[in-house]
Amino acid sequence: MNLGEILDKVYNQLGKDQYGGYITPRNYNEAIKWINLEQINDLLKVFEEKREITDDLLPFVKTIGDSTSVPLQLDSFGYMDIPEDYYYYVRSSYTQYVNECDGAIEKVRPIEFLNQADFGYRLGTDILAPSLERPIAAIQNNKWLVRPIGVNNIIFSYLRRPVDPVFDYDIVNSEIFYLPPGTVHQNSSVLPAGTPSESVEFEWPESVHYNLVELIVKYFTINIQSAFNLQTLDINKGQ
Repeated sequence: MNLGEILDKVYNQLGKDQYGGYITPRNYNEAIKWINLEQINDLLKVFEEKREITDDLLPFVKTIGDSTSVPLQLDSFGYMDIPEDYYYYVRSSYTQYVNECDGAIEKVRPIEFLNQADFGYRLGTDILAPSLERPIAAIQNNKWLVRPIGVNNIIFSYLRRPVDPVFDYDIVNSEIFYLPPGTVHQNSSVLPAGTPSESVEFEWPESVHYNLVELIVKYFTINIQSAFNLQTLDINKGQ
């Protein structure tokens, strides 16, 4: 479903004639942006419990530093930049080259990602101190910080932030007419005629779309009830 079809489903559940006036394009854009993050946060809860990437979450997993991208290099202090689309840590590792009798061999070492408190504790203890065999990392100064120094060629997997959906439209005969990506404005009711649509669809697979509809309905139900309560309060104050 595109954003227009999703909106139709929301109208059907709420009752367009009764509550359609509450769902303006502006409110709808605010709702879908918020729901977009709600959906990924709901799937993250499953990931945190089972440590498994579901099919619905898989399109948002991004790996950098592997054979398909440039290896990640740390600066001399052990810092590296966080990608702009970073949302949630998944896993990371690096390849350590160890000299043995038959020559150097490769050993993949997982990097343990910690919060700042645990990271600081590990740095201050001898028993659990990070080593080339047991490296650790944390976010510090808006960068990733890895210890010990000497860890390089890191492979890092994370969940990227889903792009914000955008609902663009024309007004035709007093009705909202959705403009999918790739179309243009037919009149100047919103933007000049001929202007390319600014719509951006949800990135979620079709299997998630009905859940998105339910979340949007819930979002508007709560907001409509809040607006009704405020209106009732104002009426009572005026009596």
